[in-house]
Amino acid sequence: MSISQGGAGIVQAGTLRLESDASALLVVTRNAEVAPGSRVFLLISGRTSGGTRPLLDPRSALAMAGGFLIFRRLLGLLRRR
Repeated sequence: MSISQGGAGIVQAGTLRLESDASALLVVTRNAEVAPGSRVFLLISGRTSGGTRPLLDPRSALAMAGGFLIFRRLLGLLRRR
């Protein structure tokens, strides 16, 4: 599948090629080729090539989950008072 100068919400494909100025919200694929200038919010792929810079890498996802859990715990403590 190839997306060029367009956008997609949720994509599931064996092989995906995002050409310049393409964007996608969620991509699940075995092979992804992302051209410079393309944007992907969440990419789950076995192999990725091209100019891919993740918005949410594993370390930032872990930090975000930890922050959410702390926030939820504090909110629970405030409700009990």
